[in-house]
Amino acid sequence: CHNADISIAAANLDLSSYSGVLAGAKRIPPAGQGENILGGGNWEQSILNQILFVNQLMPFGHPLGGVSPDGPTIQAGILVTMPVPGPTAEGGQEEVARPSEAGGPGEATSLTGDKTTGQKVYEDHCQVCHGLEGTDNVVNPGSDDGTIPPLNPIDETLISSDYTTFAYNLDLFLQNGSTAEGPNAAFQMPAWGANGALTQRQIADVIAYLISLNQ
Repeated sequence: CHNADISIAAANLDLSSYSGVLAGAKRIPPAGQGENILGGGNWEQSILNQILFVNQLMPFGHPLGGVSPDGPTIQAGILVTMPVPGPTAEGGQEEVARPSEAGGPGEATSLTGDKTTGQKVYEDHCQVCHGLEGTDNVVNPGSDDGTIPPLNPIDETLISSDYTTFAYNLDLFLQNGSTAEGPNAAFQMPAWGANGALTQRQIADVIAYLISLNQ
């Protein structure tokens, strides 16, 4: 993105003609090398400046004018306070797992969950698919993996030593559900939060319980 030679820049964009960035600009300041050329455009109104302002720079290869797959951090002019997890797991290179269904975090991420209460909620609503203490590989016919993912241990890309980030990663699945990959998976992850089957308090409690299983 910051390469002085636009022909080999990561984004591979000719900023001299890119609408909404800097008219006449040859690179995105600050350049990693060479002289910054600001051009004659209006930086305050540029798309790039707006993206940087809301801390939502597009991923590699994603068009600047597009919508970030992580969603906006500013909605209707109101700053949404939520963690922005990194793209990789701690010490790894794998992309953090995300549910197939679109949607953001819920109120549960701002609540302090109780793992003891969460265990009871888990046993009532989640254990049938994920097994006792999340350890089973329950068969899921028609899915690519053939089983429902265990939650203990959980997908390592979701784990973080930072509780808030770990909770955020789990909350996205609990709020929005997820469709298993495969031609005709028999079981799908329900959108517990979006459909109102669980309260935000219950989701926060389940999150606390799942995190306790993976520590």
